[in-house]
Amino acid sequence: MQKNHAHRHCVRYNTQEMAYLKHNHTRGARTHLLLPPAGRILTVLALLAMPLALGLLGLPARAQTSPAPQKVAAPEVTDAQVRRAIDLAVERLKAGQKADGHWQVVSNRYGGMTALAVLALLQAGEPLDDPVVARGLAALEKLPDVETYVASLRLMALLKVEEITGRQRYARQISAAVRWLEAGQSKLGSWGYDHRWMAADPEGRTSTDHSNSQFALLALYEASRAGYKVQDVVWKRAQESFLKTQLKDGSWNYGWRIGNIQGMPGYGSMTAAGIASLHITGARLHEGADYACGSADRERQAGEYLQSEPVARGLAWLEERFAIDRHPGRPAGDWHFYYLYAIERVGIITGRQRIGGRDWFREGAALLVNRQRADGSFGRGDSSGGVLHEYDTALAILFLAKGHVPALLGKLRWSDDAGQWNVDRYAAENFTRWIGDRLSGSPVGWRVVTLQDSLVDLRGTPLLYFAGREAPKLTSADKALLRSYVDQGGTILADANCGNADFTAAMRKLAADLWPEAPLERLPAEHPVYHTVEELPASWRLEGVTNGCRTVFFLTPNDLGCYWEQARREDSAAGLKMGLNIAAYATGGASLPPPLAPVELIGPQGRPQVDRGTLLVGKIIHQGDWNSRPHAVDELLKLAGRQMPLRLADRATPVRLTDENLGRYPLLVMCGHRDPKLSAEEKAALGRHLQRGGFLLAEACCGRKEFDQAVHALLAEVLPDAPLEPIPLDDPLFSAATGNRIEGVSYSETVRRSEPGLNEPRLYGVRIGDRYAAIYSPYALGPGLDGVHSWQSRAVADEDARRLAENILLYALKF
Repeated sequence: MQKNHAHRHCVRYNTQEMAYLKHNHTRGARTHLLLPPAGRILTVLALLAMPLALGLLGLPARAQTSPAPQKVAAPEVTDAQVRRAIDLAVERLKAGQKADGHWQVVSNRYGGMTALAVLALLQAGEPLDDPVVARGLAALEKLPDVETYVASLRLMALLKVEEITGRQRYARQISAAVRWLEAGQSKLGSWGYDHRWMAADPEGRTSTDHSNSQFALLALYEASRAGYKVQDVVWKRAQESFLKTQLKDGSWNYGWRIGNIQGMPGYGSMTAAGIASLHITGARLHEGADYACGSADRERQAGEYLQSEPVARGLAWLEERFAIDRHPGRPAGDWHFYYLYAIERVGIITGRQRIGGRDWFREGAALLVNRQRADGSFGRGDSSGGVLHEYDTALAILFLAKGHVPALLGKLRWSDDAGQWNVDRYAAENFTRWIGDRLSGSPVGWRVVTLQDSLVDLRGTPLLYFAGREAPKLTSADKALLRSYVDQGGTILADANCGNADFTAAMRKLAADLWPEAPLERLPAEHPVYHTVEELPASWRLEGVTNGCRTVFFLTPNDLGCYWEQARREDSAAGLKMGLNIAAYATGGASLPPPLAPVELIGPQGRPQVDRGTLLVGKIIHQGDWNSRPHAVDELLKLAGRQMPLRLADRATPVRLTDENLGRYPLLVMCGHRDPKLSAEEKAALGRHLQRGGFLLAEACCGRKEFDQAVHALLAEVLPDAPLEPIPLDDPLFSAATGNRIEGVSYSETVRRSEPGLNEPRLYGVRIGDRYAAIYSPYALGPGLDGVHSWQSRAVADEDARRLAENILLYALKF
């Protein structure tokens, strides 16, 4: 009964929809504009203001005739190179501003290029009080709505300002522009250059085109997302227009006015425009079905999107012809920069890292970095014979700045049935867009990931969003991948769409399978996830698996994704805030790595390297969470291996103190959170090992008091004649003779709040003769070694933790 109830109130999509996403991920999820090429010589104003296409967030299945895209190795390009290219292009674009605040006089009319330039500068991070930006905005404020391109670009620039400021600074101008664009739509649902053109052609058959149409839709889409009302009939008419004009091969051309009359074939940028426009209309019509989460109105989501199959065919066309160094379907160099940005829109809006098996952003960034002129500009020739450096420079900035966004969320595609894994298809986009810079001071994005991806691909996002409305069927390999993802520092958020009982039960079973040592429990009100950023009540009924001091698996049985999907509703705010808290907890408050930074797996990969003469390190097995941070010691061995000529094992070996071969491990490490509860036999074995020349490094993984007290008691018992005492700052352990000169260290925020004056290393040691046989750190060193942070960890700051741990290991090997 519960299962049927959940189905009644939850959407059911086409069972093939979005199968196209199997191997595709991306670096971000924000929607804006760009400019499409025309099929004839356009007016100069059109050249200055043609929109870029968006892609579809929820993708349908690829046409069966399309070959499966193969991943292709992308060229090398670094985040620093991208940032420098943006900075150079920004300076070049600024230099082109005229005294009146505009860019480029075109047919005695300003506007399109000015709005495009201002938008590019704001997207690149230029502040509103920058003199160039301020002059450009002042010019736009006075600009009337005169043509579709100009009005749309101006509208999007003003909306970008409101997004940055968080307030409706230009409400009057934006509302007027929305009404102007609505009035300019033809009966066919399309737009042309100017209302006057349509006076003699109200249907729009000879005066409208896809270029103007998608530009108008992009602007109206941004306005509606910002809370400005756009009539539903506008979306419906536009959707019907693009459905009617798709070509048989799945592509789009310039459209009503030229393409359909002359039989023009489709090409890349206009096909992206078609996909974009169907995404926009579908999203607005879908989200127009306003419902409260947790109510019976949730069933109003049910049904399929009319454009699913057309979008699938359009995407198949792009996959088959994908290129970065050319514009498919156009002459060499023709509208290339517009096409690059069109591809960026498709990649970001769909959560795809690859198109046609190619990493579109990495390849595009490498191309732009290599083709940028010394003065920071970009440029190309086009079919009209012009070279518009400022236009192309603005498009290049938008491509690089919009694409250069770190991915926070990986949305798990665990089924070929989109009705299972992607019930709330706009949830990830809405959520990451709402977060904006709340998490780390800069925008964040999302991508789609699958259980067929590599661990490196999966680990590219710190938070894995696992949503569904039925019980997933996971293989043992799937489960192993998910456990490895978490061991590498990732966090899983499982969300039962529509409160589905079968999915909830399956997630509880999954948690028990992955973490038999750590039960899934209801998180108490004092858990940090309710307090990381926003103060929230425990009424969300979050359940979690806490492995050591980190909750690695969250389960929300009450349909969190619905609130993200309905992000515009006031009563969705609590759900968005809950997501923000979970994201902050998952990242430990740390900044996300740059999007082009290589993902380095922690711990050794492959078979262990234990050659003859290799020095082995043992990790003591005990009853106090001995392996909740499985790779920290392995990372320490990597550090030390680069400093010493000795052959160290590439990983620590789990070992019991009663092992008859314990003597093979001169170095022992004991980490934990609770009392290790060693038996009398184990204590005796540890004492003998240390007396015979062995060494012990003990670490309180999260700085917990229970483990701290247990270590003091344990060492007092196994080495009763040698007290555990603080190691003074002038000890050789902290000197350059050992490894790193250490005079002071920093600590995590949790430590700073409780001990604000602590700024020196705090280690304890037990001496036997002239050496330390055991060294104990009451503050966690592991986060600095494996990069896995937790919100409440009492830890040494990362860089200082590495220096301290390296010195301890070097000391143990030398003495």
